[in-house]
Amino acid sequence: MAIESVKVGMPAAFPDTLEGLVEFKRRSIEYLEYLREVNSRPDATRVVPDIEGWSCYIGTTRTTILKYSKCRSEEWQEFIDIMKNSIAAAKKQLAFTCKIPPVIAAMDLTNNHDYVNSNEFHLVPEEKILKESTISREEIAARYVAFKDKPEELDLEN
Repeated sequence: MAIESVKVGMPAAFPDTLEGLVEFKRRSIEYLEYLREVNSRPDATRVVPDIEGWSCYIGTTRTTILKYSKCRSEEWQEFIDIMKNSIAAAKKQLAFTCKIPPVIAAMDLTNNHDYVNSNEFHLVPEEKILKESTISREEIAARYVAFKDKPEELDLEN
């Protein structure tokens, strides 16, 4: 696949026209059919669908596909999203069944499919906590004085 792509030379340019979109879709669908055909052979090494393989097959680059997804019409964007979603779904199934290493899958989903991989977490205070944190010193002192002799009437909710 890579040899054929390199033999062609310059990356394929799919013009920002209806004809360009039709050709882009045709070549992209050919890629999926190619994967199905290769992977259906009992003696073949399985080919995992990915963005780089897709771009290589259609004769362009991953960066060009990214540009198309950001700068072209909604039709282009939707088709690219469908392709990327299909590729991500296949890779996730392979990762879930331990057919590809989870670390590789996580890196790929982060870099090519807009997933976020982070070990950070952010605590968001609840409304009540925010309300309590805005009580002034004077209000706290007034509550203390009002309830110091009547602890059973202490309203902890407010």
